[in-house]
Amino acid sequence: MRVLAADLLDLAWLFHDAKCAEVRHATLLAMVTWSMVPVEFVMSKNMEGLGSFLSHCSILDESEDCRR
Repeated sequence: MRVLAADLLDLAWLFHDAKCAEVRHATLLAMVTWSMVPVEFVMSKNMEGLGSFLSHCSILDESEDCRR
């Protein structure tokens, strides 16, 4: 299960800056898998801009789904 979660996280991150709100929302939902992977794995990933992405989505995203 951890391998699948790690692969999903890798794939989802590729779409974090999509113009389509539905794709950004799907990316956020996929990030829920973080609870299934070791913290070391998440920290080892080069997810530059992760903090600003999550902050932007929760406050400024045009999609209500993404803000929630």
